[in-house]
Amino acid sequence: MNLTDDDELRLSMNALRAHDAMHAPRFEAMWQRAASRARPSRAKRVSLMIAAGLAAALVLVTFALRISEAPITPARSKTHVTIHTWRSPTASLLRSPSSELLAPQPILSSVLDPLQQKRGL
Repeated sequence: MNLTDDDELRLSMNALRAHDAMHAPRFEAMWQRAASRARPSRAKRVSLMIAAGLAAALVLVTFALRISEAPITPARSKTHVTIHTWRSPTASLLRSPSSELLAPQPILSSVLDPLQQKRGL
């Protein structure tokens, strides 16, 4: 670019700035318009509160109906298992014929250990 191209660019940018300055809205007017839209009217607030109350009431009524329909005591099936008798389906995988060989040796052994093993204790 040479000097004349720079001058043309500067003049066109100045003209564009002047045009924008004349047609730009005033900040205060824009702010007031946005602030008036941000605050909901009293009628909107009241209708929103009524709608929220109705939704909450609907949820409570639905919950109350579900509770009243539920049986008080659940029926026990034949397959009912207590926690004391329950066995894991994979418990048999944990026992192997060589599990005694793979078991860690006791850190502190007693003199009476061989006697207890003979008695089956």
